[in-house]
Amino acid sequence: MTDKHCPIEEESSVKEGEGVDDSVEKEKGYYSDDYIVTYAGGRKMSRKHRKEYMRQINESEGFDITLDLELNAQLGGPVVPLRGDFYKPLCTELSHMAIHKFNKENALNYEFVEIVNMTAQLGGGVWYYITFNAKDADAAKDSADAIKTFQALGCQGVSGDLEVSFCRFKKSSSHAGDTKSPNSDVGTQ
Repeated sequence: MTDKHCPIEEESSVKEGEGVDDSVEKEKGYYSDDYIVTYAGGRKMSRKHRKEYMRQINESEGFDITLDLELNAQLGGPVVPLRGDFYKPLCTELSHMAIHKFNKENALNYEFVEIVNMTAQLGGGVWYYITFNAKDADAAKDSADAIKTFQALGCQGVSGDLEVSFCRFKKSSSHAGDTKSPNSDVGTQ
């Protein structure tokens, strides 16, 4: 039974080369964007949704990926959204390390508040793209500027060591104004 409102069912029947001239890619022996992103379980995703996924990665530098929420499906690709609470303890620890690094480098005094969003990428360990809120401990309690949103890139190496590559104020992207919480419990990975 196929629900006409379920894009996954519609797209799972997409075949290689359908509606696309793949002759150049066939000569190279691969389909350049077919292997990059799929639904979890390996089902093929439509070119339209693959392009949207890559746009979200490029515009947000991997921090804001919401396609899985729009499609109500887990994704498999270079950078994947992490939903649910499983990764929160690790990402919270990395966030604390990141805000400490940020404070030290900028002579500021922010304190971690909460995780906003998490994505991850494999490569020499697991790289975590973490968006979180932190409050300025030196600001007045009622100050509208007390809480800021940060982005941090942290890694858990193959040996289990944790390291923070950078921490910064959140860059704006086309997803910055999304009203739905990207870390709602849509499912766990």
